[in-house]
Amino acid sequence: MNSIFCLLITIVAAVGCCSSTARGADIFDIFRKKPATNAPAGGGLAGLSQDQLAAGLKEALGKGVREAITTLGKTNGFLMDASVKIPMPESLRTVENALRTLRQDHLADEFVTTMNRAAEQAVPEAVDVLIDSIKQLTIADAKSILTGTTNAATQYFRRTSETNLHARFLPIVQTATAKAGVTSAYKRMTEKSLGALGQLGGLLSKQAPDLDDYITRKALDGLFLKIAEQEKLIRENAGLPPYGRLAAVIIAGSDAAETERFVRLVARAAPKGEGVVILGPATAPIHIVRGRFRWRFLVKAPREVNIQAFLRAWLKDIKPKGSIHLSIDVDPYNFL
Repeated sequence: MNSIFCLLITIVAAVGCCSSTARGADIFDIFRKKPATNAPAGGGLAGLSQDQLAAGLKEALGKGVREAITTLGKTNGFLMDASVKIPMPESLRTVENALRTLRQDHLADEFVTTMNRAAEQAVPEAVDVLIDSIKQLTIADAKSILTGTTNAATQYFRRTSETNLHARFLPIVQTATAKAGVTSAYKRMTEKSLGALGQLGGLLSKQAPDLDDYITRKALDGLFLKIAEQEKLIRENAGLPPYGRLAAVIIAGSDAAETERFVRLVARAAPKGEGVVILGPATAPIHIVRGRFRWRFLVKAPREVNIQAFLRAWLKDIKPKGSIHLSIDVDPYNFL
């Protein structure tokens, strides 16, 4: 699926007929609501701009980003989470092994702890960079994210902000590493290991890794991982693809009043289905095309529901007349 706009309009329409609080919700919050009836929605929905609709997605993404940063940007946010904990750099594993052989585990553990503390201190500063990335979200980006894979938004963030984020993140990490004592912990660790490592220890001391860059990259990896987890959770809770099925019922006619009457007839005939939510009807964002007035319903169902059978039961006795045309698009590629 590659479009967001009729999806959003239909959601807003359905919620608007049963809840006066929908305006303050992001689109994923709205998707989780179930309309009280299948009656047609009123209101000037055709006047909603594409920018207004995309704003709902931006709000949801902003919530996910802030939640991910809050999770990581606290004491033990990195250190006590195995999925993001920053380990000893590969180039220092020999030093680590030597220390543990000498029963100096506390020096190795101290070093790992200070690296993770630096990341925890730095991560909250990423909020502005990621929110700026969300603000730059285009209409095409919004379509791709909403209807994409479980980590489509995370991929967008990585593609559009990782380079800039690294550049802005690095000096923050440098300050944080100084506060956390990473350099001093590194010196204590390597000095203690030099005797045990002999000539190798001297070589390692001359070829020290760029710890600030290492911590920055690992902190960003952890941040994007948590953003992806938030995105997956949002999609799953909202029943969005790939965790749910969507179908569009599309009605168009050359006479405005006749088309609207038919739309209301279709709405009244809508059956009840366990787990199935019918949202709409609503006018399309581009309501009139080539003299034809266009309306949409959106049917949302769990993956296990036979959505085609539900649609057949709903529409089998409804016969369009005159200029009216009704079509069905399961897992639609275009809502415009």
